[in-house]
Amino acid sequence: MTILSLIYHYLKMPWLANLTAA
Repeated sequence: MTILSLIYHYLKMPWLANLTAA
């Protein structure tokens, strides 16, 4: 995933981004 993708996920759905990041 790219930086923009990470930022997008964190802005749109932090919970999902947290799961995918972990």
